[in-house]
Amino acid sequence: MKWLWIIILTLLFIGLFFIMVEGLGPKEKASKQLFRSEVISVNGGFGYQILNGEKILIRQEFIPAVQGEKPFLIAKDAKSIAELVVNKLVNGETPVIYIEEIEKFNIEL
Repeated sequence: MKWLWIIILTLLFIGLFFIMVEGLGPKEKASKQLFRSEVISVNGGFGYQILNGEKILIRQEFIPAVQGEKPFLIAKDAKSIAELVVNKLVNGETPVIYIEEIEKFNIEL
């Protein structure tokens, strides 16, 4: 009878372990999916924010990688670069934007 309880408890702990391990995977994916972007109006044009849930991670009021403080002239351009930043964050990359990426998206300066 003692061995039966040991086997039952062992199986229970193994089962709980696997449930806990499986439970961590979806949470990690869910946290990555919480990244989102918003286009914001700024003086003279548009910028963007990157949020994780409701927390603002990045507030970019000017076109990154461009000398001077120039806002995006078109909201669609701000959205394109914001989505690029979100993709970089989701993929575990640094969210730095380079001038080559600005040029690739034909951002109007």
